[in-house]
Amino acid sequence: MSVYYISLGCDCSVAYNMKQLGLANESLPFDWIRCKIENIIHILKDDFADFVNLDLIDVKPQNVNNFKSEVNGEVNGEVNSDASVTTSHYKLVHKKYKYIMPHEFVGDFIDYDIWHDKYLRRIERFRTILKNSNIQKIFVHLDTIPDNSVKISMPSTSINFELEKVIRIYSSGDVKFIKIIDLEVKENFTWQRDYLDWSKLL
Repeated sequence: MSVYYISLGCDCSVAYNMKQLGLANESLPFDWIRCKIENIIHILKDDFADFVNLDLIDVKPQNVNNFKSEVNGEVNGEVNSDASVTTSHYKLVHKKYKYIMPHEFVGDFIDYDIWHDKYLRRIERFRTILKNSNIQKIFVHLDTIPDNSVKISMPSTSINFELEKVIRIYSSGDVKFIKIIDLEVKENFTWQRDYLDWSKLL
């Protein structure tokens, strides 16, 4: 039985490190976005109904200093984690699902038709993988705890239960989950979270 690692956010670091370790080759809908787990659940329950609805998309400014020079590039409309592209001053923000896409602009330009079709392909790929009972699916989700939290508390277990319940509705065959907790330390933080030992976590 083949094994497929699938990122469920909360940000780009999960998919980036899975690809660095050779655990994932194709891009899926949650790979290159920032999205809280409750919004991932909302998207799944909605079956991606408004995921690429342009009427629900805002363009907002972003601070390019939050990114290193090596970011996820695009080759033929698909993400290539080995490529590099100029980080844009703009990001896409979904008004309903609350996701953020920080890597979609090339410079300060985006072709919405290419963006729309690219994510439709990723959504269909996601559905196909979930329905394939011959694939063992390992879903990976990262939760973060800011280092300046006055009170550190573990994420709600009910959210994890709800996520697993939704995934199993749409998925056939063997399903497993990996949850990673990262205490974000400002001094060494990078968007890749390369200070974590991903080979052991995954």
